[in-house]
Formats: sequence, structure tokens, C-alpha cells
Amino acid sequence: MLKFVLILIVGLMLVGCRSDEQPNKPPVIDRIVIPSEVHQGDEVELQVVAHDVDGDPLTYTWEVDTGKLRSKTTDIELWEVPKDADSAKITVHVNDGINPRVSHSIDVEIQVGVEAQGRIAFESTRDESYPEIYVMDADGGNVQRLTNNTDSDGQPSWSPDGQRIAFVSHRDGNFEIHVMDADGGNVQRLTNHRDMDYAPSWSFDGRRIAFVSRRDGGTEIYVMDADGGNVQRLTKNSGHDLYPSWSPDGRRIAFESERDRNWGIYVMDADGGNVQRLSNNSGYDGYPSWSPDGQRIAFQSNRDWNAEIYVMNADGSDQQNLTNNPAWDADPSWSPDGQQIAFQSNRDWNAEIYVMNADGSDQQNLTNNPASDLNPSWSGD
Repeated sequence: MLKFVLILIVGLMLVGCRSDEQPNKPPVIDRIVIPSEVHQGDEVELQVVAHDVDGDPLTYTWEVDTGKLRSKTTDIELWEVPKDADSAKITVHVNDGINPRVSHSIDVEIQVGVEAQGRIAFESTRDESYPEIYVMDADGGNVQRLTNNTDSDGQPSWSPDGQRIAFVSHRDGNFEIHVMDADGGNVQRLTNHRDMDYAPSWSFDGRRIAFVSRRDGGTEIYVMDADGGNVQRLTKNSGHDLYPSWSPDGRRIAFESERDRNWGIYVMDADGGNVQRLSNNSGYDGYPSWSPDGQRIAFQSNRDWNAEIYVMNADGSDQQNLTNNPAWDADPSWSPDGQQIAFQSNRDWNAEIYVMNADGSDQQNLTNNPASDLNPSWSGD
């Protein structure tokens, strides 16, 4: 009997306490935090500012009507903005586990601008009788000289983060691989060998650089760490192997080779294994360039009796002529969004940098200079 009485009393006390409590108050969403400008192809942080007056923990659920989402922290989401979107609706749902969830939406206007398209580095003889490296906006404006040396600097190659440029220089009496900051400062020599080192190409993570060298007698492809250390030879055959281009996932390297008695595009694993031929015709195929999504490879070919820019699938299928011009078109480089291709052409009687859509349409001269402008490289920043 005593046990029953105690339980009853405690029960009454608890009921009495509940009768004095106020109803739980739902959470309050103060705002959604996003950058003031959102560009096509950006990865944008979405953050919510919310609070609960009762101190209950909050959970967040995000929705967008275009693009992909992935979580960064409890209240921050990363939004991959589509490359063809012009607007979006973003909604966040907040729940404290007690009340019905509270939602808030915001409409976002997506901008299209030069910022989203990066910059183009190139070599030019416009100020000297020998080439130097310059950079310009993707529309050809804001040209700036990056190198100022008494000998040739060329073949620029942007690091994936857009912070550095690898290039070839003859400033020390031999062609060697150098690297500099994106503004031309902090130049460092990476290779130091009596034979030529040239044609640098960055790995997707910015940790390694593939290049061409004749240091072992043949013209072969090598790889080194981004600081010039740990040099390794990837190819070894009697033909010439040239102009490596690293795939965006870092697993493969495309290159040109004459190992089968005519020049073609090949691909190999990043360690030099599993070599496969992608193009096979009686003409020359070279200067491969991977698309940012890794699905296509642009390249130069003279199979139609003059140099043209072609594109093919990453397995070598569906090869198409993009330029279809009687002039010399060469050395393709993809825009960071994969929508355009920069290339060099002499269709205006001297070498200029051109740009076109990825399907070959809307070909435009960007440099319009009486000097030679060559070897475009589009940054991925």
C-alpha cells in the first residue's frame, strides 16, 4: 500500500508540473545566407540563420529546383550551380523535432560573366622579337604581360586552382620548365637538365606536372612533383611521345605519338601503363586537350590537308571537324565550363588566338594584333 501511495503522489506532482508549462514555440528562420553574386558553374555555400526560443536542437533540409546539393556542415550546404541556369529557387526547412517544420524560400538570379570563364594565358611576340607570356580576360580584354625576359618564354599551362602558371623558358640557355604565380611573380625553375624539357601539363589536384623531355635520348613523357622533385619517366619507345594532357579525374594522360609510324592520339594510365590508341588515320593528329567533364578530347589534325581543330569522345569515337577553315587552326584549350574552346589560327594572315563554341560555331578573333599570338591556355579558376 505504501508503494502505491508514493507512486500516486509523484504522478500527481508530475502532472501538476506539466500543467504549468507553456506550449513549445516553433523555430524561427532569420534568413538564408548566399553570396551576393552567383555565376554559372560556381560552387556556392548556402547557410541558414535560425534559432529556437526553447533551446531545442534544430535540423535543416535543403531543396533547389536546379543543380546539385551536398552537405558541408550541419547548417551549410554546397550548391553546384548548373552551367546553363539563369535563375533558381532555394528552400530550407527547419525542424526542432517537436513542432511542424518551418520553411523559407529565396529566388536567386544567376549571373553570366567573365568571372565564371577564367582567363587565357598565351605567348606573344607583340613587344619583343621573341615570345613572352601574357594573360587576358576570356573576351580578349585586359591584356597583361607576365614575363619580361631576354629570351623566349612560352607554352603556358595553368594550375587547376588558377594560382600558378607552368611554362617553358630559354632564359638560362636551355629550354626548361618553370613556374610562376598568376601575376608573373615568384618565378621558379623546376627542371635542370642539359636536354630540352617542355610542354608542361598539370594534374587535376595540382600536385604533379607531366612534361616532355629528351633527357634519356628519345622524346618521351615524364612526370614530376609540382616542386620539380621525384621525376619519373612514363613512356619508353622508339617513336616520339609529345604534348601530354591530364584527364580531369587524374587517372589518365592523353598524348600524341608516332610510335605506330604515323602521328595519333593515345591515352595511358597516370603511371604510364595501359596505353591505348584513340585516333588512327594517314594524317597528323596531335595536341590533345581534355574537356573539363572528361567526356571529350579536342585535338589538332591535318587529315583534311590542313590543320583543323577536331573533337572526339574520350574513347576515340565520333571524331568531328570543328573549324572547317582553309587556314591553319591548332592547339585547342577548353574553357572551364566546357562550353568554348580557345585555339590559335593564321586565318587573318598571322597567328592569333581565337575562341569558338564547343560545337565549332561562333568563331571569334580575341587578340587582333599584328604580332604572333600562340599557345592559349584557359584557366580553371
